[in-house]
Amino acid sequence: MNKRMMLTWLWEDTEAAGAELAASAGELSLDEMLLEANSRRPVEVPRLPAERQAAEVSVRRYFNDNVTLASLVLHHHYPKDYLFYRVSTLEPEIFEAFASFAEVLPMLDLPFDRVGRAGFDRYLHLNVALRDLARFCWPDLEDPQWRLSSLLYDGFGTLFATPSGYNRYWLMVTDCEHESIDRGEDVTWSARKDAQTGDLVFMYRTAPVSAIVGLYRIASPVWFQPWGPWDGFWADLSPLAALKPVPFPVIAAWAPVRRNLQGVMTEPITHKVYNKLLRFIPKNVQAHLGLEPEPDPDHPGSGAYATEAEFEEAVVEPLLRRWEFRFETQSPCRFRTGTSTYAGRVDFVVRDGRGPLTLFENKLRIADAADLDSATQQGRSYALMLGLPSFVVASPEGLWLYRFNRHEPVLVRQVDIEKLGTEHEALRSEILRLRDAALHGS
Repeated sequence: MNKRMMLTWLWEDTEAAGAELAASAGELSLDEMLLEANSRRPVEVPRLPAERQAAEVSVRRYFNDNVTLASLVLHHHYPKDYLFYRVSTLEPEIFEAFASFAEVLPMLDLPFDRVGRAGFDRYLHLNVALRDLARFCWPDLEDPQWRLSSLLYDGFGTLFATPSGYNRYWLMVTDCEHESIDRGEDVTWSARKDAQTGDLVFMYRTAPVSAIVGLYRIASPVWFQPWGPWDGFWADLSPLAALKPVPFPVIAAWAPVRRNLQGVMTEPITHKVYNKLLRFIPKNVQAHLGLEPEPDPDHPGSGAYATEAEFEEAVVEPLLRRWEFRFETQSPCRFRTGTSTYAGRVDFVVRDGRGPLTLFENKLRIADAADLDSATQQGRSYALMLGLPSFVVASPEGLWLYRFNRHEPVLVRQVDIEKLGTEHEALRSEILRLRDAALHGS
């Protein structure tokens, strides 16, 4: 698709969305916006020097380079010089868009692929680029802040999002103060960026009884509020059914339960836990809502993780550290087709002291041959783009190491996760051997 045309559509979409954001922001004071952006923890507004550069130094020091809070204060006082930029989990999607559109918008050709929570120097660089972008997109717009926010978080964030290929289930936590939940009404709740329309939500009450008490469905696409608390994402929920309270001892081994739900507002539910919870939903309710258990392959690791990131943190990262390999997560991968540049993200690019080794394509579940083939083709594409001699498909069921015969993947070794403790050194040696063979042309 023509990228200029795509940008034109995005710019058109931002007009109404930006106006809506501006109206919502206009109802809040700086103190209120800081409170929200700081996950509803009070923040005192610093007294700033009169001179702009001195104010920038003062704000950086006061907020310890926290980009979200510092840029919000600076934009409030100097709206023509600083844009408010919310650091969020949408950064991979936003910077993937920058990389993709840089050929038609050169100001987006940035020397970094994220800003990061405390990356204030990178923010200053981005601030200049975004102001140039705003002047290019809307030369007559006096204050482009909220239209630009809409472009970043709704436009770019949505365009480059990767929808989950799995059914997703969520635990949302509340207390006795939410009357709309007691009345079984629609409710808006804090969400995660990967929540999708149609996902099932289990509502957990901390009082008057600690239990799951109701089922909801996410009714529309999750939306992002730049100054919003927690992750900044919100979901509109529609009630499905009240439940007889489901006590947590039935899923006591689940990590959020073990930590007594400390800090949990919205938590993804693993497929194993969902299948256990399903037993407490009356059969007639299950039939009415079309609820079915998730596939449960005959493997102890299947369904044990709620997200790929959780699996990576528990299994893949410790393995690579044990091997003493370096790795980069969500590594940007740019490639050209004809005159166009495209961007993707590789789960893990792995290196040692001599250079690139392999990559990991991680999946939440490999239940059958079709799942494995799909993951293999993804890993193959990225490995070829990066010129790597091998790639690994990893899931809670196992690890599959592939090499190339010309451009086609060939399975070298498969290791069951349960056997990883005894077979990991052989896998490591094979990865090194494949790199050495490629270097020597053998």
